[in-house]
Order: sequence, then structure tokens, then C-alpha cells
Amino acid sequence: MAESWRMMNRKRMMIGITGLILVIGLGGLLYWSQSQPELSQLSGDDLVKEVSQRSSVTEEELTDLQEREEWEAVRLVLEDQKVVPTAEQFATAVTLAPLDVIEAYFEQGIDSFEAVEGMPVITPLFSANGSPDQWKLAMRYVEDERLLGIAVDSLNFEAVKELLGQGYTIQDPESILLQPVRHNQVELTQLLLDHGAQWTKEMEQTAKDYNSDLILKMRN
Repeated sequence: MAESWRMMNRKRMMIGITGLILVIGLGGLLYWSQSQPELSQLSGDDLVKEVSQRSSVTEEELTDLQEREEWEAVRLVLEDQKVVPTAEQFATAVTLAPLDVIEAYFEQGIDSFEAVEGMPVITPLFSANGSPDQWKLAMRYVEDERLLGIAVDSLNFEAVKELLGQGYTIQDPESILLQPVRHNQVELTQLLLDHGAQWTKEMEQTAKDYNSDLILKMRN
């Protein structure tokens, strides 16, 4: 009887100790979560310091950092792989972020041709009005014949010239002229014709439909 009583007391003691450990653990977790500041409430150096101390951030937190253009923190998140970014976040970065952040995105291995809002992620880097440093960065990380089509559709003469000079070839010689002809881009149209693009009756009709007088004059 006494032995049975001792065993019961021992079980109660073990249960009590286990419960105490759980309470302490949960209390510690609650304290940690409450003491960790919200990234959305920080900025500048304080934000960068907090991000550097974390092993991970959430997708939502990365989106918030980009919306607030906290680019140093964004770069740190990407370089330390604190979250797996999405193509949508990459697409936002290519239109707003400095080059070092865009380069950090390229390092993540996201498909550069994944469509976001109907166009490949990297398309804005080839804007004819943008910096050559942007499309040169894209060329450094991406080797794909589709780059030429993006550059042509962006009416970026210098990028097209660079790609053709690197040995890129026209994949669809009959349709590649569509955007240059529509926008009356004589120099770009001639460059493509010199590298294998084909002038067709359909393209001539396109020039007439869009009143591309300089293109029509060039062809006559």
C-alpha cells in the first residue's frame, strides 16, 4: 500500500514538473513574440538592424518593405535568404528598386519570363526610356532568345543592337517587325530587316493601318 502511494506521488510530481516546463516554455514564447518589434513600425537603420537579427521574415513583411521602399532592408532579406520571394515581388522591384536589389532578385532563381500582369517579369528593364544599366544587368543573368523579342517590343534600339551583336537570332522573322512598324520606328525596323526579319504584305498593311508614314516611305 505504501509503495503504491509513493508511485502515485511520483506520477503527480512528474505531471506537475511537465506542466511547469510547458508553462515556462509558452510564457517564454509569448514574451519573445511580444518583445519582437513589428517591421512595419521601423525604418532606416533601426529597420536594417532588426532585419539583420532575424532568421526569417514573412512574404507580407517583404511586400511591406518594398511598398515603403526600404531597399537596404529588402536587399538584406534577399541576400540572406530570409524568405522565398514571389514573381510579383520581383516585378515590383524591377520597376522601382535600385540595381543592387534587382541583382539580388536575379540571384533568387525566379523565372525571369514568368508573366505578371500579362508580361514577363523582366520586361520593364528593357524600357527604351530606362537606363542601359538595367537591360545590361538582365543580359548578364539571362541567356535566352526571348530577350530579343522583349527588347524589340520595348522599342529599345540599343538593347536590340547589343543582342544581335552577341549572336542572338530572330525567332519569328515575319512577326518581329509588328511593334516597330506600328510605332513608326524606322531605324529599328531597318536593323531587324538587316538581320533576317521579313517584310510581308501583312506588315505593309499594318504600316498603312497605323499611318506609319516613315516606314512606308522607307519601303518605297
